[in-house]
Amino acid sequence: MLGMLVNHLVVVRSSASWIESAFGYQHTRLTQHAHAIRRAIGPRPPGCDPDVILTLGENSADNAGLRIAYRALMDTIAQSGTGAGYANGEKDGYTPSQRFFIAFGQVWCQNQTEPSARQSALTDPHSPGRWRTNGSVQNFDEFGKAFGCTKGQPMYPANSCRVW
Repeated sequence: MLGMLVNHLVVVRSSASWIESAFGYQHTRLTQHAHAIRRAIGPRPPGCDPDVILTLGENSADNAGLRIAYRALMDTIAQSGTGAGYANGEKDGYTPSQRFFIAFGQVWCQNQTEPSARQSALTDPHSPGRWRTNGSVQNFDEFGKAFGCTKGQPMYPANSCRVW
C-alpha cells in the first residue's frame, strides 16, 4: 500500500517542486515509460489515443500493482503449493503464472464506442483496458517467460521498461 501511495504522489502530483526535485529522475523514467507503451501498443482511431502524460500515474500504478500481486502469488505458492486441481504443474492446461496473467487481462476487458473513447482520451487518467493490460505485461519479463515468448517479440521486448 505504501508503495502505491508513493507511486501516485510522485507521478500524479509531480508538478509540486519538492517532488520534482526529490523524484525528478523517476518522473523522467515514467515519462519515457509512458511513451514506450504508446509506441508499442500502436494507434487507435483518430482522436482516441489517450494522453500518455494524463494516464502516467495510473499506468505506473498498474505496473507496480502487477509486480506486487505476482510476487505475492509466487510467495504463496512457494509456501503452500499450488492448491487443488493442479496436475503436473498445470490446471486446465495453464501454469499458475499463466493463469495469473490471463486473469489480469480479463479484468480490463471492455467495449467502448468511438465517441466515448474520444472523450476518455481527453479526460480519463486511466488508459483503455487493452493498453492497461498490454502495457503492463509487456514490461514485465515474467509474462514473456510464462508464455515461452522469445525476447524481442512485441509482448516481450528486448528492453522492457521498469521504473521502480
